[in-house]
Amino acid sequence: MIKYIKIKNMISNNKEVIINFNSKYNKDYKDDFFNYSIKKKDNRTKNPNATLKIMGIIGRNSAYKTSTLSSIDKILNFILNFEKNLTNYAFKEINVHKAFEWYYQTTGKTPFNVEINQILEKYWKHINKNIFDMKDEYIKDFYKKNCFNKNEKISFEIQFNKKNLNLKVDMNNQNNNFFYNIMLNDEKYDFLNSKKLNWFNYDFFSLTLLNKNPFSFDKNIGFHLDLSLEYLYNQKFKKKKEKLLLFLQKLDSSIIDIKIKIKNDSFRILKITREYDDIVEDIAIKNLSTGTKIFIIYLHNILKNDFIIFDDIKNSLHLKLIELLFDIAKQNNKQVIFSTHSPFLVNNLLNKFQLYIYEITNNQLTINLANKLFREKESISKKYLSDLVSQPNDSDLDFIRMELY
Repeated sequence: MIKYIKIKNMISNNKEVIINFNSKYNKDYKDDFFNYSIKKKDNRTKNPNATLKIMGIIGRNSAYKTSTLSSIDKILNFILNFEKNLTNYAFKEINVHKAFEWYYQTTGKTPFNVEINQILEKYWKHINKNIFDMKDEYIKDFYKKNCFNKNEKISFEIQFNKKNLNLKVDMNNQNNNFFYNIMLNDEKYDFLNSKKLNWFNYDFFSLTLLNKNPFSFDKNIGFHLDLSLEYLYNQKFKKKKEKLLLFLQKLDSSIIDIKIKIKNDSFRILKITREYDDIVEDIAIKNLSTGTKIFIIYLHNILKNDFIIFDDIKNSLHLKLIELLFDIAKQNNKQVIFSTHSPFLVNNLLNKFQLYIYEITNNQLTINLANKLFREKESISKKYLSDLVSQPNDSDLDFIRMELY
C-alpha cells in the first residue's frame, strides 16, 4: 500500500500537494478511519501505523482535484510500467523516413531498391537492441507532457508500506539542458536495473481512472460491463449461474432470470428476463439501468486492482451503493482515492473516511482536512456544504441569467 504521495508542478498545478495515507499523522480522526488489529470479537484496537484505505477530495470546479488524481495516475504508471512504456515510446519512433535515414547512414546505400518491410524490420531490430539507450529521451518526453511550468522542475515522492520504500524523482530543464535524478531510499536508482526492479512487482498497482474520459467510457460501457460480469462469474461466483443471478437481483429486484452462453471458457449474458407490473420481458444486458451497470463495473475494478482512482465518482450511483463499494474496498485491503462534487455524498462520508477540501482563494490553492473542520458537527448544513463544493455561486448564476434573458 501507499503511505503518502507528494507532487509538485504537474499537469495544471504548480503548487505542492501532499496526499497522506498514514494514520499516525492524522491523530484527530475517529477510530473508524483506520485499519484495525482484531484481538477479540468486537474488541478493536487502533493501529498507530495503519494505512488509510479510502481517501476523498472535495472542492469547487477548477480547484485542481482532477489535476491531483491525474498526477497520481501518471506517477504510478511511470513507476510501475516504466519498461513497457519505454518500449511503446521506442515503437512510436518507427516510421519510414527515420528507417530510410538509418539505412542510408549504416549501409551507405540508398534504400529505394530495397523492400520497405525489410528496412522497417531491420530498423526495429536496431531500436529494440538499443531500446534502453532511449531511456533519457523517454523521461524527457514524460517531463514535457506533464510539466505545468516549464521553468520549474517536476518533483514527486512516493512511499510504499513494504520495507518503507521511498522513491524520489526530480526532473528539470534549465537553459535547454534536461536532467533528472531518481533516488530509492536515498540511493541513486535505475529503473532498468532488473535486480532492483523486482520490488515493484511485490504488489502491482493497476490504475483505473474510469471517468478521465467520460464520453469514451459511456460509449464503451457495454465492453466494460461484459468484462466485469465475466470476472465476477469466474472469479467470485465460482462459475455458478444461481449466484450471479442472486447478485443481479439484489441490484434490480425486477430480474427473474438470466440466460448465459459459455464457449471455450468465454462467458456472456445473452439476455435478462425481467418482470414489471405482471409484464415479463427479455432485455439485453446493456439495457439495465445506468446505476446498475456502473456499480458492476466499479465493483469489478475494485476487486481486481490494488489502487483505484475515481475522478468525480458517478452521480448515477445511490449514496448507499457508493458507501458499499468503499466498504468492499476496505474489506479486500484495497486503496481508493476519489473526488466528488456531491454535498450529499460528502455529508454521508465525513464520519467514515478521510476527506480533503480543495479551495481556491485569490488564485491560491489551500488544502484542509474536512473531517477535522467538521468533526464536532453531527450534520453539516446542506447550504454551507453545497457552497463549499459547488460552483458558481448564486451571484454568478444571477449574472448569467440576466445576460441571457
